[in-house]
Amino acid sequence: MNIAPESNWSGAVTFKPTAVHVPIHEDEVATLVANAAASGHKVRVVGSRHSFVPFWNDGDVILDLRRLAGIVAVDTESQLAEFHAGTVIADLGLPLWRAGFALANMGDIDRQALAGAISTGTHGTGGSIGSLSSRLAGVALVDGSGQLRQIGLSVRDGGNKHPQEGDTTYREPRLDGVAVAAGALGVFTRITLQVLPRYGLLERQWQITPEDCLARLSDYERATRHFEFFYTPRDDRCHCKSLAVVAAPQEALPVPELEFGVQGERVGASFRIFPSAREQKFNEMEYSVPALKGEACFLAIRKLLREDFPQVAWPVEYRTVAADALWLSPNQGRASVTISIHQGAERDPEAFFRAAEQIFLAYDGRPHWGKQHFLDASQLAARYPHWSDFQRLRDALDAPRTFSNAYVTRLFGR
Repeated sequence: MNIAPESNWSGAVTFKPTAVHVPIHEDEVATLVANAAASGHKVRVVGSRHSFVPFWNDGDVILDLRRLAGIVAVDTESQLAEFHAGTVIADLGLPLWRAGFALANMGDIDRQALAGAISTGTHGTGGSIGSLSSRLAGVALVDGSGQLRQIGLSVRDGGNKHPQEGDTTYREPRLDGVAVAAGALGVFTRITLQVLPRYGLLERQWQITPEDCLARLSDYERATRHFEFFYTPRDDRCHCKSLAVVAAPQEALPVPELEFGVQGERVGASFRIFPSAREQKFNEMEYSVPALKGEACFLAIRKLLREDFPQVAWPVEYRTVAADALWLSPNQGRASVTISIHQGAERDPEAFFRAAEQIFLAYDGRPHWGKQHFLDASQLAARYPHWSDFQRLRDALDAPRTFSNAYVTRLFGR
């Protein structure tokens, strides 16, 4: 069979797989992984392909989870919701709302598959709220030998039972290692999240100078649960956005989006308000820095843009994220500010990204796993206190390194 080359969303990553499979149930995933492991092939998963790094290499066996989608079950008492791992975030908002619930937070876009969003630490903004991965209560995953494991809770098993696989090592505490692992530990097939009763959001947008924005930043962050700003270097302005929690509307109707840079407000169901349309393709780098270093790091990036890269017109995004306990989360053990830089997909971002990365590293930054960076295992290990714990879990769940192609090996070593 002649397999056509494939690419990620932005087109920056291209790869030619050995085979592409679109499984429809967990047992099929387990069989496909076991067969690939037995034949020495590397297995990688695709969802919406919205990562900007080469998670997929030539010769990989690709599992496309698009048909493993939808809600499995919602437990109203425990406020747990279980989803098939290939569910696109945009497709879970309405059915979850109809069940009476909503995600605690969402990112700027909602086009990612849930498995990829959890695995890379996707997040929104709000200093009191962690990433989507921090809400993880349980996963079903297929390990490197093709065994299906339940780690943590499963709503369909009652929501309060420990795994019954005969290996009691892998229970809830190991979720801290599994939650953000860039697909290096297994193939997620089901994901259980802690959710909230459904709620509405009031969005406000306004523009201000960087000096005024930073002077009022702590007030803005305290005033609403969600605040962020986008800095546009060409006009040296900050485009601010706040989201305040309000009562859930009677109906979760679509709400017209506020165009970027337009002052105004709108209100609606949370899942209608969180995401923004991002139709123009780009590549992105994002680092999390300790919250107390966020403003200084931003000012250094602003200076870099204005003095060394005045041709870059894409905005810089500034958000806050709560600390968590996840072993490889960029926010592990510390409240964080995340700073994202962008460049149009038609341009080579390497010179700009490499220069910015040196600033991020100087401010004790950790890279977003799904966005461009230039670090390898020797550099990453020093930035994560639980690196050795993760490697032990990796040995247990993927001893044959079924999920470790050349890029994953660069990240985590052999």
